[in-house]
Amino acid sequence: MSLEMPFFGVSDGMGGMRFGQESAEMVSLLVPEAVENLFHECGDKISSEKAAELLKQAIIKVSDYIYETDKKSGSFEHGATLSCVLLLGDSAVFCNLGDSRGYIIRGSGGNGKILQVTEDHNLAGEYVRLGKMTKEEAMDSLLSTQLTRFMGMDPPAEPDTFIVKLKEWDRILLCSDGLHGMIDDEEICDIALRNLDPEERVQELIDAANKAGGRDNVSAGLIIIIKNNWPERPEPEGSLMKIEPRPSSNKARRSNEEILL
Repeated sequence: MSLEMPFFGVSDGMGGMRFGQESAEMVSLLVPEAVENLFHECGDKISSEKAAELLKQAIIKVSDYIYETDKKSGSFEHGATLSCVLLLGDSAVFCNLGDSRGYIIRGSGGNGKILQVTEDHNLAGEYVRLGKMTKEEAMDSLLSTQLTRFMGMDPPAEPDTFIVKLKEWDRILLCSDGLHGMIDDEEICDIALRNLDPEERVQELIDAANKAGGRDNVSAGLIIIIKNNWPERPEPEGSLMKIEPRPSSNKARRSNEEILL
């Protein structure tokens, strides 16, 4: 999904939901429209913090609409994940509900670094954050299929927002669990950095997930950050670093938090 402003996202229908695929299609249509409507009066000179709040409001609006659609029919069979990003100057504003992920990938060749920006809204993710399970164990755990937050959840929806400062040649990867549930972050990083053709990189990521077992459909999008008039590609520098979560309630989670790379 995208619109006139640099906004991108992936949505994956929830397995076990009768209208999971329909829900993902609704998200892909309604979220860009809601985002555009909210940002229309603000222009492109707002702060990244304000953009994060507006993005969050737009996603809550669509999630609640999907819930109300279910409530009217009495079916409660709609649900989808969402991971999206808005590019604003040298910042990327991420927002998510569910277990579709947003990554930042930086560097080249064997020197690449990958950071999972978003947090998985499933029971396995909760266990990882509590130190009761490793990220590797979570990949194969049945708890990863049990979402704690998603598009169409009981109101109020609780999307998380994250702000990342970008550098030239950064890659932003948005993907469903059909990808990150089949291949680990190291392999994702290696494939994403092989060349500057995002379509080729996405296809190779999908092929790798299918080769690893392909237990689910894969939704993925790769964005490469290129600034105009840069004379040459700079050498990668620095490393990826996460700020520790600042719990806002009894649940350890982040919202509108700045991530430093």
